Amino acid sequence: MYQAPTGGRILIVDDDKWVNEVNRKALEAAGYTVEVATSVAEARRDVDGFLPDLIILDILLPDGSGLELCRELRGHPNIRTLVLSALNTSEDVINGLMLGADDYLTKPYSTGELLARVKVHLRRLNEARSGARLSRLGNLVLNHVEQSACSGGRDLDLEPREFVILAALAAQPGQPLSAQQLYDLVWGADSDADIRTIQIFIASLEIKLGLDSGAGVGLLGNSESGYRLAATEAAAGTIAGAEVGLDAGVGAGVGVGAGVGVGAGVGVGAGQ
Repeated sequence: MYQAPTGGRILIVDDDKWVNEVNRKALEAAGYTVEVATSVAEARRDVDGFLPDLIILDILLPDGSGLELCRELRGHPNIRTLVLSALNTSEDVINGLMLGADDYLTKPYSTGELLARVKVHLRRLNEARSGARLSRLGNLVLNHVEQSACSGGRDLDLEPREFVILAALAAQPGQPLSAQQLYDLVWGADSDADIRTIQIFIASLEIKLGLDSGAGVGLLGNSESGYRLAATEAAAGTIAGAEVGLDAGVGAGVGVGAGVGVGAGVGVGAGQ
């Protein structure tokens, strides 16, 4: 099942420093991890770098309209957008929702109402993820129904046995599993396959995870000490100069995670 980060990640996109500070403090006090962007360009950067679960988005920004970002993220399976704007006519609200916003809250507003809407959207997002039987480690998302994994919207194109190995390692991050344990998971204890084939699958996983250099998790270890997944900071010392071989402990970063969710529909002016 999907294990959501504590509280969830919220990206605030507004060029009003006072509004940003008030909202940041309220959200952090409620247990969320918060990042602030003051332009469309910064928001685009943080979508890839910060990996928000929810974006609280103003429309009138210095370098363009926040609705541009809504349009780009429309239908994104892993991000919800809540427009927070002084544009408060019925036409403004309808336009925002039609362009892809999941919710629209007009200024002035109460932080209590904002927090309530944030909570509802994140709950629905996590319920959708759980229903799809997703699990996440760092920025790596595994779909246990389809037996697939993705990073930054890019399918890692795993073989079935590679998925079994990766899922086993992701289930207990930082804890090494021996080659024998992985062998038993993939083939069963009674199989007469060569245990060294595990090293081949490990090497293939190292290559596939290593295609991305974004922050995430890395595959570490060797046939003697066992294999484990760890944050790329822990793997950083292993990455430089390492060769990907049958026994190489190569740390590899993976990029932005994507989940599966459904957008929350809202009525004009209605709180969700």
